[in-house]
Amino acid sequence: METIQFPVAVNRFTKELDQKVLRWAFSRKIVHSYEELTKIQLQKINYFAGYLFPQCSKHRLEWIMKCFLWLFILDDIQEKLSENEFQSFIKALRISGNRRKYLGRNPFILTWIELDAELPSSFRKDWYVQWSCHWENFLNAQLWEKRNKEAKIVPDLIDYQMNRPNISGVYLSFQVLKGEHNPLAGCLSEILEHKIARWICLSNDLLSADKEIKNKDFHNELIIMALLSDGNIARSQKFLEGEQKKLHKEINLLFLEILGDCSECKSWVEGLKLLMGGCAFWSNEVTLRYDSYLNGVSYS
Repeated sequence: METIQFPVAVNRFTKELDQKVLRWAFSRKIVHSYEELTKIQLQKINYFAGYLFPQCSKHRLEWIMKCFLWLFILDDIQEKLSENEFQSFIKALRISGNRRKYLGRNPFILTWIELDAELPSSFRKDWYVQWSCHWENFLNAQLWEKRNKEAKIVPDLIDYQMNRPNISGVYLSFQVLKGEHNPLAGCLSEILEHKIARWICLSNDLLSADKEIKNKDFHNELIIMALLSDGNIARSQKFLEGEQKKLHKEINLLFLEILGDCSECKSWVEGLKLLMGGCAFWSNEVTLRYDSYLNGVSYS
């Protein structure tokens, strides 16, 4: 596993907001028992937002933390519902749909509608257009994953690599960061985000492979690649760790190139570095998510 080579910090409001957001989740009925609350605390789920966005304000971090907790819980819902039920569920979450008709019917859907309506007012109109696009891609990727799991099939490697960043929600995280720091680097910023998304997802897959093997979940690049090479996990892991290191170098070179061309992008670049470092540190050193507990809070 690659050591963390990006800066790491945690938002000073994280501990305080952790308790507040847990109470909020219980009051909104998206968490249904004290046992689930305890598991979220043990996994330090709410700390994820604090490590990804150590520089943002208390008010904005609270909104981000609520959104991220909601997204973690969505993993559980996907596992519990049939494919048809999950399709109906996703339809209710689409921005383009008539979501108001779901008010009062499902606390989880209602909570997302409220979070969407509470987007920080300082976010620009064009920011929301991009957010909506990433949200649609996220929902489509959730359906793609659910179909594969229901059919118990191993995803095609290329399809998996294309869908994995959207499944993870990493582009939603990038978009949140753009609410704080707006890059002016044009197409280079898109290339950089693509490589960072790949690095984050690959790092996560390398870390979580044992968990997915145990649960017979084929949605992991290491597992898919090993199945393509006669089940040789060690050889596949060595190859992907080499890919991870290569991406690390390419990302750092892009950071330098962007800063050389766009001095105004410095705060955005620093935010991306902190996001990467925070994501890696939380996954490797903070959460129990990849140990005795699994995705979300309902596996036990």
